[in-house]
Amino acid sequence: KEATETRRHGGTLGTAIKMVASTNRRAVAELLSATRIRDRETEQATERIVDAVRAGGDTALRRYAKQFDGLTGAMEVPRSAWTASARSLATSVRRAIATAAKNIRSVATKQVPRGWRHVVAPGISVEQRVVPLTRVGCYVPAGRYPLPSSLLMNAIPARVAGVDEVVVCCPRPDAAVFAAGEGDATAHATESAAANTARSSSTCNELS
Repeated sequence: KEATETRRHGGTLGTAIKMVASTNRRAVAELLSATRIRDRETEQATERIVDAVRAGGDTALRRYAKQFDGLTGAMEVPRSAWTASARSLATSVRRAIATAAKNIRSVATKQVPRGWRHVVAPGISVEQRVVPLTRVGCYVPAGRYPLPSSLLMNAIPARVAGVDEVVVCCPRPDAAVFAAGEGDATAHATESAAANTARSSSTCNELS
């Protein structure tokens, strides 16, 4: 069964909502189809950018950073600027970010898989080793609004799992993003690949 609903808010016509019953297999399949939302024009534009970066390296990255993100300064953000930006944030917001980081870290700690060793028979054993990656990267969206929560929810689990280095890319990060990345004094931030990049072996280790 399908139905549409239209609501009026303050005299203006709101968005129509189409409800699809889970028993309507064809409609559900269309909603879940990866080809349903493909935009070939966008795909081709993206392919050209990727190819240009592969061929041109940092020169191409800087060109796209300027074109898409308005980057005009250096690609590296000094730690002092990062810290100053974070400290400009309201105390209540910084406290909320620290609380979120603490809670995320608590859950992530419970999620870390553990290794084990099992003796099948005398002289025969099977072992599973859980070895963290040395380096990982995560993207923090900031097209319209910076999302510090994305930094917290990606970087903290990685650090809890034992990842040595977390590289965070974010276009036009604001004080909240820098506050989410605050932690060890050895951390530093850079801007790269048309985005700001926070990289340090201890970035997001202690977000407070």
